[in-house]
Amino acid sequence: NDLSVVDISYEDYFYPSYTQNYCIKNGDNAPNYMKKDPMTFFAFTVDECCDFQFPTKYDYCITTSNAKLPETDVDTVKDEYDNWFYPSFRTEICANTNDENLQVPMYMWENPEGFFYTTMEVCGQE
Repeated sequence: NDLSVVDISYEDYFYPSYTQNYCIKNGDNAPNYMKKDPMTFFAFTVDECCDFQFPTKYDYCITTSNAKLPETDVDTVKDEYDNWFYPSFRTEICANTNDENLQVPMYMWENPEGFFYTTMEVCGQE
């Protein structure tokens, strides 16, 4: 009756970037909600990922995903967007990227221009 926890690696799997309409290899970097439901979000090939996740934008997805765009260096983005504001959809407020009580979702770090604002006022207007 010994239960063991086994770490699962999703490194070889593709997952969708819904903000950019393409698939990224290395599911270990995927948002937690995707890791909790790998059958829905992960694919072993870019073709499977694009076909399932972006059927109406398949050609764009394949072309962009296969271009092997470098993954966003999240640490660099975090330094660059230090003390900016973003919409916290869970709390329905604009939060500061330095707020230790909230976790900025990974998809926002991957597409900072789409989510981060210099002031709370500008964030609240969007």
